[in-house]
This record gives sequence, C-alpha cells and structure tokens, in this order.
Amino acid sequence: MRKSLTLFFSCPGGSVTPIQEFFRCAGMSYTASELSENPYDFEMVTRLNQRLHTTIYGFAEGTLGYCTSGQIYRNRRVLLPDVSQLPEEWVHEGITAIQTLTGSAPVTGLFQNGLVLFHDYWHHVLSHFPEISVHQLFILQPPGEILFHLVRQSSERPAPVEILDFLMAYYLRLLQIRKQWKGSSRVIHPTSTTYASDLRRALEQNGLLREGMPHIEHVVPVPSGGEFPILNHPIELTYEKILASFM
Repeated sequence: MRKSLTLFFSCPGGSVTPIQEFFRCAGMSYTASELSENPYDFEMVTRLNQRLHTTIYGFAEGTLGYCTSGQIYRNRRVLLPDVSQLPEEWVHEGITAIQTLTGSAPVTGLFQNGLVLFHDYWHHVLSHFPEISVHQLFILQPPGEILFHLVRQSSERPAPVEILDFLMAYYLRLLQIRKQWKGSSRVIHPTSTTYASDLRRALEQNGLLREGMPHIEHVVPVPSGGEFPILNHPIELTYEKILASFM
C-alpha cells in the first residue's frame, strides 16, 4: 500500500481539533500536532517552522500581539525566499522530519500553522518523496467566525481590524496555495451544513472511508459560537476567492 500524507491547512483560531480527532478515530496517524503520540514529531516540525518564521519576519510566531504581527505580515507579505537561498541543512532537516513522520504509518496527517505560511519550503521538501501520495485538506471558516473566537479568547482586547490584518496573511497564503497546487485537494467547512459530506469526501481522498463507519451519517456542524460582521476589509473578498477555487 502506497503511503499517504495529508497536509491540513487552516488559520489560527479555526475549528480544527474536532476534525483532527475525527480523522484519528478513522485510522489516520497524527504527527506534528498536539494529538501526536510522539512529542518529538511535534517539536521537530515546530522548530523548523519557528526558524523560518524568525528568519523571514524577525520574530517567533505567537510572541507578538495581533497588531504588531499583522503590520509585519502586511509589510513583508507572505512570500518565502527562494528555497535556493535557504541553508542546505534546513532542507535536509525537513527531509529527515518527513522521513520520521511517515516512517511507521501508512496514512499520516500533518498540521501546523507554519504549513500555511511556509508552504513553498514544505512543498520543496516533499518533492524528495515521489513514493508518498500528498493530499491537501483545507479547513475553511468565514473570517468573521474566526474573528469572533479570537476576540473572545484574547486578553489584549485588540481592535477587530488588527486581528483581521493578522488573519489576512493566512487567507492570502491559502489562496496562493490553491492557485499553485495541482494535486489532490479537498475542503471542509466545519460550521456549515455541508460538514458531513465534506468529511466523507476527505476520508475517501485518504483511503479511510469504509462502509459502516460510526457517526459519519450523524455528524453535525461544529458550533461557530458567533460571527462578527466584516465591513470594508479585503479579507472577505480573499475568502470568497478561496471558496470559488473549490467550485
């Protein structure tokens, strides 16, 4: 059986944990996420993504507030230097990470925010593994839902526009990934009425769909909690473009 690796793409604050848990119960081995059975897997990929983040943006991910992070993302855009400009050992470390992650499991899931920001790097690393089937799974939510969630959980009391500027970097990158990727790709709308059918198609993509699977027909959308209206911010148009790319 040919091994497969699914890259999960989402934005910070999105409803990803229930989906990860669902795929784990269906037989996917999780690596590089909080659900990983091997903490070393998580640390290895995190270390690479943090190094890229610090090199490109000048700070470690999650160490600055939404306002400052959003300004830096906006000013520097979300473009990775050409892979040839990166130290060769960084690429070798990525190759070693993928070898470790996929070494013992036929179906593996990989999730971290850095996969979105530094997709060019990971795409180059994965090009060294023609024997692995690579799939993409986008977990998409309206930016107003994620904004609502991040405002409620933040102790900084940031202005909504500051969070939107921060999230815009991820939505722009998701759109760029959609334009560049020509392989297998699916989308899940966790808070939509299409949630169950989205999950079914994604399971089928990964060879995990089996007859009589428990709960697949009774899955209900993840509660969004709420949604802020978004007025005059380009993130809404970017989100609509990502949606249109799946139609």
